[in-house]
Amino acid sequence: MNWAGPISGIRVGRVEGQLVFNPTYEQREKSDLDLIVAGTAAKVVMIEAGANEVPEDVISEAIKAGHKQTKAISIDR
Repeated sequence: MNWAGPISGIRVGRVEGQLVFNPTYEQREKSDLDLIVAGTAAKVVMIEAGANEVPEDVISEAIKAGHKQTKAISIDR
């Protein structure tokens, strides 16, 4: 398999119930979610997360929202 880049990544937090993309350090201290999503415009290729009792549907929403943001950065060839 050949490299077909590019790839991009984004950090997703959740502060006061709202998703925040690339949160500041101050926002990260208040966040109950620390999710990193990396991918291409076509798919998610890596997820890393830590959370404090965040429901599964919120995690799923955050992954989808993070991938949407990476699509804006990445362009598949």
